[in-house]
Amino acid sequence: GFKAHIGVDRETGLVHHIETTATNVHNVAVVSKLISCEEVTLNGDSGYLGTEKRPEVIRKTSRER
Repeated sequence: GFKAHIGVDRETGLVHHIETTATNVHNVAVVSKLISCEEVTLNGDSGYLGTEKRPEVIRKTSRER
């Protein structure tokens, strides 16, 4: 099977990123592809816990600031 991971703008509700993965890929593994680094908060289910500790997310967010 497959899963869809979707990045949505909180204010407008518009989709800005979509990633599809096989069901065996953990949600947090694709989160760096879903963020635009303009976010103040991130919302997701428990599959996305630990996002802020992922090296690829730290690199992306520190580079964009």
